[in-house]
Amino acid sequence: SPSNMGQNFFWLCLIPACSSNASLFACDSVSTAILDAFAALGVAPERVDLLPLAPDTHTHLATYGQVDIALDSWPYAGTTTTCEAMFMGVPTVTLTGGVHAHNVGASLLSRVPLAKDLIVGSVEEYVEKAVSLVADLVGEERWVVSKEKIEALDRRRAGMRASMEGSPLMDGKTFVEALDEVYQQLWCDW
Repeated sequence: SPSNMGQNFFWLCLIPACSSNASLFACDSVSTAILDAFAALGVAPERVDLLPLAPDTHTHLATYGQVDIALDSWPYAGTTTTCEAMFMGVPTVTLTGGVHAHNVGASLLSRVPLAKDLIVGSVEEYVEKAVSLVADLVGEERWVVSKEKIEALDRRRAGMRASMEGSPLMDGKTFVEALDEVYQQLWCDW
């Protein structure tokens, strides 16, 4: 079950369906462990690109240019990395669950118009959504990358930052005003 296997479960389902490699941010101290985990899942090391940690924020954010689709972590959904990916134009697929830690990504994506359709409720939907962003299902289990899907992904990527910037997620003024009202009400109730 996904709760027992965490993120490895998704990779096990996704890698065979994709013709491309998996890319992950990884520091040197965990690189071997990551490659070993993938090997245990039957994924050859040459199918895993480990991107080194960048020396500064600018270089780190520029690395997202090498990423086609981000997979939100599970069972603890991302926060900073999810926002960074969206801000850099990378669509992020996230899975909802039964507790707060599962739903942070969904909370973020639900506020960004171009990201709302990337929130899914099952492992099967997670795999299908991630692969379907770049490929079409041909037959029962074979996915083929299509020009139309790549063009649609490019359009989504081109609009993702503006979608995020114009969303409630980045409307700090309105958020602070609403928070201030809550504080005032709490003070009055006290």
